Parts: sequence; C-alpha cells; structure tokens
Amino acid sequence: MAKLCPLLDQRRLREAFGEVTVAQEQTRTVSGAEVMTCGLSAGHLPDGLVFSVIAEVVPGEGREMFEGLRQVQMNEGPVVDVDGPGTAAYTYVDELTGTHLVTYDGDLYLSLAAVPLRIGAALPRGVSDHLTHLASSVLSGLRR
Repeated sequence: MAKLCPLLDQRRLREAFGEVTVAQEQTRTVSGAEVMTCGLSAGHLPDGLVFSVIAEVVPGEGREMFEGLRQVQMNEGPVVDVDGPGTAAYTYVDELTGTHLVTYDGDLYLSLAAVPLRIGAALPRGVSDHLTHLASSVLSGLRR
C-alpha cells in the first residue's frame, strides 16, 4: 500500500509558512477500499495551519462517491466547482472545519482541508491554491 504524506509536495507550504511537519499518517484497507490519510501542520501559532488529506481508492466508485458527497454538501451550504486537479473538483467552506477541496480521478476520491491552528483565526489568502497544489501532487504521485 502507498503512503500518502511522501506524495505531498510541501515546498510551497514551506515557502509560505516555514516549518511543515507530518502530524499523522495512516494507510488501511476498509471494505475493499485503500484509504490513506495524512495530516500536516504548517507554520506556528498564531498564523499556522493544519492540512488534512484523505485519499480513497475505491474500484469503480470514485465518481459515485464524489457526486454523492457533493450532493450532501450542497444541502449544507454552497459549493463552488473549480478547474484543476482530477476529473472534477469543488470547494466549500465550513465555519468549523475550514476550507475544503474535493476531487476525483478514476477510482480515486480525494478530500483535502485546511484549518487554522488557532481556533477562530481567519484563513490566509491563497489557501485554496495550496489545497489545489497538494491535490495535484497526490494525483501525480499515485499515477506513477
């Protein structure tokens, strides 16, 4: 099974926030799906961020997961379709869990989030660009 954290291109995060550390990484198989998670912290209080990346390889179901969970999110609040990584992608902002980017490509369903280290802090400009860059690096790494 692949590990997710080594696939993440962290250079832009280091340039923007300084230190980047892997806070958590896990790979497991659940009901025939390979699930990989990686948590990164970038920077320090008060301006640092936590990035969460979840990649699920579900044979024949990447698009179905994407569309189904997109519908659920649309019922909770606005989603914005974006060009970028994967076959299709969207972003949304949740007051508690930060800015999210969700995409899929073939059997891969990918969900990324960024949240401030300090509760209640505003996210810096360009967070969506960081999420897009991380997603692109995962897609590129898993295609090898």
